[in-house]
Amino acid sequence: IFSVEDLRAVDPNESKRSVLNGVSFDLRRGEILGIAGLMGSGRTETLRALFGADARAAGEIEVGGAPARIASPADAVRHGLAFVGEDRQAQGLLLPLPVRANLTLSRLRALGGRLGLVRGPAERAAARAQADALGVRCASLEQPVAQLSGGNQQKVVLARVLARGGEVYLLDEPTRGVDAAARLEIHAHLRRLAQGGAAVVMVSSELDELLLLCDRVAVLCAGRTVATFEKRDFARAAILGAALGGHAGLAPGVPA
Repeated sequence: IFSVEDLRAVDPNESKRSVLNGVSFDLRRGEILGIAGLMGSGRTETLRALFGADARAAGEIEVGGAPARIASPADAVRHGLAFVGEDRQAQGLLLPLPVRANLTLSRLRALGGRLGLVRGPAERAAARAQADALGVRCASLEQPVAQLSGGNQQKVVLARVLARGGEVYLLDEPTRGVDAAARLEIHAHLRRLAQGGAAVVMVSSELDELLLLCDRVAVLCAGRTVATFEKRDFARAAILGAALGGHAGLAPGVPA
C-alpha cells in the first residue's frame, strides 16, 4: 500500500548536516510496522519527511503502487496519509481551546453550513462520537484540553486524526508519557485500525512495545534502514545489534 526507496534529507536548521541517508521500506495493508533505532537514528525525521512536514533531498514514494509527489502535509493528506507528531502539546493540540474544538479541527469543512460557519449541534455531536470512540475522559467537551491528563490529551490527538480517515498512519511515539491503561487502549485501537485494512508506521523508543504490537520492525542506524525483522524473527539482541552497529548481528557487549 505504501513504499519508500532511498529517502534522504538534511537537517532543516543546518542544511549541511544529513539526517537521512537511505531509508527504504514497504508497508502492507493491514499491518503495523515498527521503526526502531537509537536517538539520532532518523526515526522522527523519517516520518516528518514522508508526511511533507520537512523537505526531502531525494527518495521515491509510492502510494498504492503509483508514484506520489509529497512536498507538503496537504499533499500527504490528499494521498491518504495521516500523521501524529511526537510532541502532542507543541505539535498536536491547541491547549487553550476546549476538547471539542481540538477534536473537530480536521473536520471543520464537513461541519460547516452554507455560509461556511460551523454548525454547533453537528460539531458537538461529532466531538462526542470521537471522544467516545477513543475513550477520552473529560469533565466536559468544553473543558480546556490543557487540563486533561497526558493520556487523554494523546487520545484527543489520535481521535482527531482518525476521524479524518486515511489509509496510512504515521505515528511518532503515540504512547509516550501516558499511563498503562491509556497505553493498552491506544494499542487496542491501533490493532482495530490495522484489522480494518489501514496500515500503520509507528516509531517508539521502547523496543518492548514494538515487539508486542508490531507485525514487522524496521531498524534505522545513522539515518538508513539497516535491517527489517518479521514477527517470527523478533529477537531483542538482533534488533539492538542492528540499531547499535548497523547490522543484524549481535553488537559487542549486548546481552542475548
